[in-house]
Amino acid sequence: FVVYLLYNSVVSFFILLVALSYALIKYWIQNEKLKRVLLEEKLSTEMAFLKSKINPHFLFNVLNSFYAKSLKHNVPELADEIAKLAELMRYMVYETNEDKVPLEKEIHHLKNFIQVYQLRIADEDEVYINFKIKGDVKSINISPMLLIPFVENAIKHGIDSKTKSVIDISLEVAQNKLSFKVTNMIHQGIYGLADVPSGFGLDNLKKRLPILYPNAYKLEIKEEKGYFISLLMLQLDEPPL
Repeated sequence: FVVYLLYNSVVSFFILLVALSYALIKYWIQNEKLKRVLLEEKLSTEMAFLKSKINPHFLFNVLNSFYAKSLKHNVPELADEIAKLAELMRYMVYETNEDKVPLEKEIHHLKNFIQVYQLRIADEDEVYINFKIKGDVKSINISPMLLIPFVENAIKHGIDSKTKSVIDISLEVAQNKLSFKVTNMIHQGIYGLADVPSGFGLDNLKKRLPILYPNAYKLEIKEEKGYFISLLMLQLDEPPL
């Protein structure tokens, strides 16, 4: 009987050893596969990063070439617009990696964004983009690319060449709070933004705000009587709104 128990124990131990070996081999294979997948993703990410650095550099060189040719052929207005586009792209590609940027700089590039877009508007079209600023915007820093997505969305959906289109933009700084409001008529958006650098849409902004301004922001987006209204409020000194 003792021999029988010993035999069963040896068999059970052998089965356990085989099962454990199988589990370890399976884990090793899965781990190697995971390493390979992670390596492939790392290489893919590095390649995408490399491309992101090469392509803007190439585009900037092209824009610089266009700028030089515009001046050479005595077209200063075109040269000025090319310079604005290059400046806007440089801001989007390189400076948006910063945690904070001066509010004045964000406003400057927002104006560039509007002016670059307006190149596409025919002289006879009734398209009006109004931008009002109230309060002291100096010495204030905000996270980059917070304002442009609202205007991008308004242009994309609020302008129709067949009828009068108005976009009202207002920015106010008061009592350590920033209020930014964009109102546009609701159209199909005949003038789209396919040729304007984008990628920082409202959906992206909705994901960024809780991280950038936890408990220190309000975002309201609504439709009201034929108008699309976006309102962003930021607490500039961190306490909740």
